[in-house]
Amino acid sequence: MVGGEGKVGGFASEGVFGDISSEAALLNGSQIPALQRHMCPDCGSVSIRDGYGKNSSGVKIQRYLCTRRGCGRRFSDAEDCRRAKEMDRRNVSETLKSAGAIFSSCQIRDEETSRFSVNSVEETKNLVSVKTPKESSVLQSEKPTDPAVKADINLVIEDYKYHIRKERILNDETLSQYSSRLRWLATEIGVNLFEPEDFKTKLCFTPDLSQKQNGNKNNIIKAYLSFINDYLHKDVKIKPFEYKSPEHKIPQTQHMEALYFALTLQLKVFCFVQMATAARPIEVLRLEWSDIDFARKEIHINKPAKHGQTRSVPMIGRFVKVLDMLAEWKNRQYNLSVSNGRKQRNTNLIFTYKDTGTAGACFRRARERVAKENGMPEINEITFYSNRHWRAVLERYLKGNSDAVAILLGHNSDKYVKVYAPLSERIYGGNKEWEPIEISETDPDYSEKMNRYGSEGYQEYNYNRTTGRHYLRKEKGVY
Repeated sequence: MVGGEGKVGGFASEGVFGDISSEAALLNGSQIPALQRHMCPDCGSVSIRDGYGKNSSGVKIQRYLCTRRGCGRRFSDAEDCRRAKEMDRRNVSETLKSAGAIFSSCQIRDEETSRFSVNSVEETKNLVSVKTPKESSVLQSEKPTDPAVKADINLVIEDYKYHIRKERILNDETLSQYSSRLRWLATEIGVNLFEPEDFKTKLCFTPDLSQKQNGNKNNIIKAYLSFINDYLHKDVKIKPFEYKSPEHKIPQTQHMEALYFALTLQLKVFCFVQMATAARPIEVLRLEWSDIDFARKEIHINKPAKHGQTRSVPMIGRFVKVLDMLAEWKNRQYNLSVSNGRKQRNTNLIFTYKDTGTAGACFRRARERVAKENGMPEINEITFYSNRHWRAVLERYLKGNSDAVAILLGHNSDKYVKVYAPLSERIYGGNKEWEPIEISETDPDYSEKMNRYGSEGYQEYNYNRTTGRHYLRKEKGVY
């Protein structure tokens, strides 16, 4: 984005912003009235800088920077963003329509499905690569890249995204990552996306691709298999590289609390909700106010990611304070919306971040600042997923079994949660498995046993309706 006289970037120190004023001056009305209508969506401060930038379509967007210490939130004018997105959508639509007209005039486009079939794309590629006799005498390696080929690749990827969304195969975040990898393979590495053998060859022998770590190469393979199998409907199998995930790094609790209490209110609540529920960042971002049961002190994860299980997490022990933070943020959110006179994207959502990338960028900026101010470089190792792993280790210690951890994380089995057992033993110690109690409904003292074990702290974790047997297990304690 360009702003000011030759300034490049979303913000610049000269030529784009007005004067930096104090919060008191703004409240007294000594500043431009337009600034008074905007407040930081995180901290509510009116001490902001204003600037502007332009998107790829040339639409001017008013931007703001919160200058309050400890915040630094960047945000844009909602109306300008809406106009910019509309212009981008219009440009893409016109590009696709013009390309579709060319393909339909050549009888290549499939009019029934409005999609480019495999044969049509290959025929388009052949049409683009037609050479004159003079061009045929030039070596292919010496010719510059044909811009029409790049345009065709972009059209194919757009059609791939349309098909995946229509069939609801991937979520939007994963689809965006896969599309970026496919575009990189086609434009930077020179992979022919329609030839699996070409992809396999370049995967092993092209330095820019073969020298990547096995984990990154496996992610690229997943993106390509999604394109070749889900979009082109082929049955291609590529063996993944051997990769062993490193052991999860569990940060110390004091480092996490030192970081989180220095964040803005919204980001602090986001992190503590993650600590209490062990939810993924995208699951926390999908939370709505209807998912918070303040009366029963529960948080319901009703929109799980990665085909996980819906679950309800009780807020007990120290985690009750998370509900107080949520109530405070709800009041702050309402006050900000009223004072700013602007509409939130979705008033039912708890958090206002556009996506996990936006929340992660705010988190990393604050993390770097807090680590530098406190002289604790260990803080830089904390990520959003540190909350999930920390809570899983704690759950393994409190419940003493892997199935409880799988239920908390929303996994369908305990296959991937056994890694938390050695971490729990090393951090908390006492990794003793509590022996389960089995009580049958046919026992003469069935009611007496259920009452006695219930008073001793045992909880029922399984029940077999066929045999009429109840299985109870005792928790180690409450955090």
